[in-house]
Amino acid sequence: NFVYTLSVTNLGSATAGLVWVTNALPPALTFVSASTDGGQGFCGNAGGIVYCLLGDMPSGSAASVSLTVRASSVGTLTNRAWVFSISGLQDAAPADNTNTQTTVVVGAPRRFGNPSLITVADAAPGVPGRGSLYPSVINVSGVTSALYKATVTVSNLTHDFAKDFDILLVGPQGQNVMLMSDAGASALSGVSLVFDDRSPDPLPSTGVIVSGVYRPSNYGLAADVFP
Repeated sequence: NFVYTLSVTNLGSATAGLVWVTNALPPALTFVSASTDGGQGFCGNAGGIVYCLLGDMPSGSAASVSLTVRASSVGTLTNRAWVFSISGLQDAAPADNTNTQTTVVVGAPRRFGNPSLITVADAAPGVPGRGSLYPSVINVSGVTSALYKATVTVSNLTHDFAKDFDILLVGPQGQNVMLMSDAGASALSGVSLVFDDRSPDPLPSTGVIVSGVYRPSNYGLAADVFP
């Protein structure tokens, strides 16, 4: 469930009588509940059309409605609400009586992985070291909507020198992002790294790398070469 807050302010110079808020829910949203602030007025639902009576609103006063809904599918939803008064007064600015809100609904996180141990060989002159398995394939299935966010976890990373590691994530259509390259300057021992592009912290370019959540970090000026 999630909640919309519908805020109404009387910007006119006179009292607005019998103010109503109406909200037309998109098909993917199901009404759960609605209430006005302070318990004044009432709300109801008729086939996905939510209506709330706020009562009389003097000039400069404000009120709000809390609308709880449940999404039945993922994707981008557009919700529309409008307000009107049964007072007989002419509204000098009717354009601000309606508003829309776009919401991205995402599904619960799903985990996909490859639990196989990856052994990384030492590099030879002019030839980078190669992991075995290489590449390490992660099969993703059952995802029928657009991907909103992806994070990558590398577990139990152990090596004599962190800067030796170049880790590249490649998508099925060739999309790619360098998760880690030329980071740190010490040994790795049982370190688990989560890569999340929303993390405020990059991997350190020098020093010790400890387990944690980092944004992808690519250091060094030389091109990274993959077998």
